[in-house]
Amino acid sequence: VMLPKQHNQLHVFAKTKQSETGAAHAPKSSNFADAGTSILPDRAWAAITSGQELYNANKAEQERIRKNLEVARANYEAVVAEICRVAEALGQQVRQMGNNRRLMAEEARSFARTLLYEKHLEDQMASAEVLVGAEGAAKRRASAIEALESVVNGLRDGPLEGPRRGRVMERLRLAEKQVLQFTDCLPRASVRAAERVVELENAANAPEFAGIFPWRSASKDGCPERGNDGQGFFGGSALLDKMER
Repeated sequence: VMLPKQHNQLHVFAKTKQSETGAAHAPKSSNFADAGTSILPDRAWAAITSGQELYNANKAEQERIRKNLEVARANYEAVVAEICRVAEALGQQVRQMGNNRRLMAEEARSFARTLLYEKHLEDQMASAEVLVGAEGAAKRRASAIEALESVVNGLRDGPLEGPRRGRVMERLRLAEKQVLQFTDCLPRASVRAAERVVELENAANAPEFAGIFPWRSASKDGCPERGNDGQGFFGGSALLDKMER
């Protein structure tokens, strides 16, 4: 808070000579005489103190917002990484089904149930979708969940052979495709970072579990609602602008 005249006069007032009775006298040129020498300095210091308190409050609020942004970003990145892990798991499961001659329906059903109820795939996708306002993501999420639920609920016990095996593999491929198209609706930079995390996690796998990394061969136009800028749909959110940076 700048008080050009009064601020300078505080020092003048402090240096006034004391009378023989000990009373202080302001210089004749001082403006304090009009307002009262004992009131104006108090007001000046109150204004200075108030301004400092306001500055400190704003600074504290900015720090709180910054920390909240960091937490939101970390949570969002963790969710996207988990979704990419699901896509990788689906790719590996389809490969194993193609190589396993004695695959049982119970195994495929257990795998789909794990993604739905232990990995909480729908909740993870919904969280990412809501946080970034991902336009077009909801129908991809619904299709992926529906494909997995059909494996859990519509598969009778027994060996998976012939056309029956083919139908299950088709449902899992559909789930994988929808998950990848879902990630196309998210900010590209955060998705690419999550993909790198999963690639590093699977880099040392045994040959039979070598990484599929389905996003490497997937088309990147699975969410045309997002637009062609490759940066994701932010819905005008300043929070997500900060997150994407």
